[in-house]
Amino acid sequence: MKRLLKFEWNRMIQGRAFKASLLITTLFIALHIFYNFYLEIKGYNNGASLYNRWLGVFPLFFSGSYFFMSLPILTSMAYSWSISYDRDSGFISQIITRTSKNKYFIAKYLISFLSGGIVFVFALILDYLFLATFIKNIIPSPTDLTTSMDPFHFCSQLYYSKPLFFCILWLITAFLWGGAMASICASVGVFIRKKVVVIIIPLIIFISQSIIMNYIAHVFNIRIKGGYVLELVWNNMLYTSSGRPSPTDIILSNIFFILFVSTVIYIIRCRKYECL
Repeated sequence: MKRLLKFEWNRMIQGRAFKASLLITTLFIALHIFYNFYLEIKGYNNGASLYNRWLGVFPLFFSGSYFFMSLPILTSMAYSWSISYDRDSGFISQIITRTSKNKYFIAKYLISFLSGGIVFVFALILDYLFLATFIKNIIPSPTDLTTSMDPFHFCSQLYYSKPLFFCILWLITAFLWGGAMASICASVGVFIRKKVVVIIIPLIIFISQSIIMNYIAHVFNIRIKGGYVLELVWNNMLYTSSGRPSPTDIILSNIFFILFVSTVIYIIRCRKYECL
């Protein structure tokens, strides 16, 4: 199992798709940093904290919004599409004749999960490091009106008291988000052989979920304590300062829901899979 995990890991980090995913992610982050730097030199930041401008908190510019919209594709194209490629090319037959089928599918799923998490976390760390070079690293104030973080958002109390610890917790959560998106791609890959289709499907699912949940929020008006309309859209849960309340338990429950459904589908299909 250890050798198989190492083999899949090396395939991932040496693959062109993984490098392309990181490159595209870097371009999005570069645009986000550029616009923040422009605001800084023009004096428009008004002493805002680094944590107010960090992409993990809010996509202030179009570059950040497009990044989160593209994230299901970026996390999927890193490596989780490879299972459909292995099936389409017949490579899976070469592997399974040399090792256990169960070990192959487990290793493939784990590395796919890691690939998605790495892409998302890489983007947030890169954004944080470069923003820290020209934006003040000060504790955010709830009175400066530069963020919509309130008691109904992810770890908001830590955000205003221990922001660095808050960032670490969100990086862990972002890793789970990236892995969850990649798991969707992997679970679809055991049904569909065309890798291009497999990569796009997580984006289609996220867009469909956004449409459905916005409709549900409008019709059923789901609210939490205080009368606030609850955030139900996955794409808006990819950062911590959504326009609607997104408590920690809601975000984590949605992540684990995606992982649970994807994993169950993956396991059921893999147990019945025959290399034909």
